[in-house]
Amino acid sequence: DFESGTLAPGWSATGLWHVSSACSSGTPPNPVQWAYYGQDGTCNFNTGGTNSGDLTTSTVAIPATASRATLRFSYIYNGEAGAPPFGYDNASVLLSVNGGPFTQSAELSTTGSFGSTWLTSEIDLSAYAGSSVAVQWNFNSVDVWYNDVLGLQVDSVAITYQSCETL
Repeated sequence: DFESGTLAPGWSATGLWHVSSACSSGTPPNPVQWAYYGQDGTCNFNTGGTNSGDLTTSTVAIPATASRATLRFSYIYNGEAGAPPFGYDNASVLLSVNGGPFTQSAELSTTGSFGSTWLTSEIDLSAYAGSSVAVQWNFNSVDVWYNDVLGLQVDSVAITYQSCETL
């Protein structure tokens, strides 16, 4: 979570991503701070132009003995529903394995016109046992239209795994 008010060591943020307690929508899983792609003063991502940014975790090693590994996080996303090439906003989760390029793992669903419901998402990382993984949330406004809504908030990020060891 982001309760300290800062990103964890090794994390990075570009564009409008930052840790915030502003623009609370719905009931956040950890109610004090979250990562937010948007502007605190206006509670939207309308900068007058197209904009995009990434929230990137530090690298996490998943042991080769992991029988199951999962990325779990909560989010609230309010933007234009749909995805490029139709000119709609795009919120995605990407993975980098062993320092390779980030590739899309999942596209996040909009949580309604008022962004009032936090969703919890789980992504199976079991295939990456024995590898190092970094996670990136990308937000891209794609166009300049209808950007006067909340944007994307992320909280309660965890990578968990179960290991089986031979005794």
